[in-house]
Amino acid sequence: MAKRKNIRGAGRKPQGEFSELTASFTVRMPDSLREELEAAATRSGRSASQELLIRLNQSFGRGHDKDRDPDVRAICFLIADLLEAVRYPNASGWYGDPFLFRAFKIGVAKLLDALEPKGEIRTPPVMKIYAQELRERAAGQLYEKKHYEWADEVDRTWQSPKSVGVQAAKIVLSAFYGIGPDPRIGWRTLLSSDEHHDQHEQAKFGLKVAERTWYGMDKVRHALQLKKPKTTDSKMKRKPKS
Repeated sequence: MAKRKNIRGAGRKPQGEFSELTASFTVRMPDSLREELEAAATRSGRSASQELLIRLNQSFGRGHDKDRDPDVRAICFLIADLLEAVRYPNASGWYGDPFLFRAFKIGVAKLLDALEPKGEIRTPPVMKIYAQELRERAAGQLYEKKHYEWADEVDRTWQSPKSVGVQAAKIVLSAFYGIGPDPRIGWRTLLSSDEHHDQHEQAKFGLKVAERTWYGMDKVRHALQLKKPKTTDSKMKRKPKS
């Protein structure tokens, strides 16, 4: 009997969190590490490959998050702790429960009200400086008009806390729904350009933030059971948990 040739992509399809696998990668490891991996997979009820991918993904996630501002991590901790108090009656399904989600939303607002610093509300001076730098940079450059448009947008957005918050929410939701181009491409292009040495540090920082968002949003979409939409329709709705 002729030996059947293995067909790439054939066989049992991967199951679990990482079910849509397209790239192949072979790695050798010590026997002790292999045994530890298989033991962890047995405890979690996952396959060894799924266990390996999940732990690798978590490692990258910690790497991306460790550079966040300590104040941001502290606020996120308080919000997570508040959620634990809200979701107590329905720990596994709070996100799909309108009552609990509204309670969480109100709780976050109350928490932030209590933490809000006192003082005059005014546009941070650095944003006015940034807008002016964009206008100065625009003169005589190839993308002169675009730089002026960016400067005007900065001025409009930073007129009030509300306009900044609304714009920030749009940016986050666009990343959440996977709308628009990959934000990492522009920063990588700028970083590799020999014409903008003075902007390399800004590009490094921008790329780091873009990568954290890019990889993090995939985890968020999976946790909330939301797939990337094929349209940018503003009426897109999240897929509720069953």
